[in-house]
Amino acid sequence: MFEDMSNDVGSSLENKLDYINLKSLKKDPELYLLQNAFENMSILAALKPAIYLHTSGEPIGEYMLAYSQRIAYLESIDISYVPFRVSGHTRQMNLLYIANQIRTNNIILWHLFKPDYYGKLIANLGLQVVYPKYKKSYIV
Repeated sequence: MFEDMSNDVGSSLENKLDYINLKSLKKDPELYLLQNAFENMSILAALKPAIYLHTSGEPIGEYMLAYSQRIAYLESIDISYVPFRVSGHTRQMNLLYIANQIRTNNIILWHLFKPDYYGKLIANLGLQVVYPKYKKSYIV
């Protein structure tokens, strides 16, 4: 699911992570939670039935043009819009609980004060931790 955009093949995440395609997502949708960018919204039409959870990211609110565009698009393809307002901040134990419940193949750590410490806690749950490299770009 992740693609290292750098030219350094040795540090590429492609060797560590599996990719899934739209066909796999449609076959077993209950196994996945898709994070999608606005420019890729058109693929949602192929994933019905679906629910769109909006977590207070872009577009942030009704005052942004993209917000009404997104709502209109979701209505046009008959996908339910569910506002799921979150601040983006939580407690460490909550993150560990969520990681343990979802049990995804890989967890990328970012925006942490102590990534090495938190990474060890995640690894102790038997989960794979990926540490992004500084100044490298990744497609998620």
